[in-house]
Amino acid sequence: MQTPSKLLCAAALALGLGASAFAGDTTSATRTMAHIMINMNHYPQESEKAKLKQIAESTSATTAEHILATSLLNVNHKIRQEDKPMLRRVMTSAASSETERQLAKALFRLKHRVSDKDKEVLSQLADH
Repeated sequence: MQTPSKLLCAAALALGLGASAFAGDTTSATRTMAHIMINMNHYPQESEKAKLKQIAESTSATTAEHILATSLLNVNHKIRQEDKPMLRRVMTSAASSETERQLAKALFRLKHRVSDKDKEVLSQLADH
């Protein structure tokens, strides 16, 4: 049975409302990762790696946030092959928030840096 919130999310996506419609599921961890991805060039800087390690080790972070932070820590021009299955899980899991899915998609497509299209979405996530 579809819950009202699932139906609303599906309708919002179908209407093209995108990430701005899901500001309520954006957390401090997802905002931090969005900022890092927007400014990243080839790999995270040392100061960014420290923030990502905090998220990856946080007991309050979601499973998806742990996966995203770890995958982002491992980036060297692109995501590691070993991280792809877990990112796919974040992208397809009903347990992942829309924000987490958007981050996973942008990270999955990353080649040296995020695309301009992904930067637009990430900027919306980072500002909420």
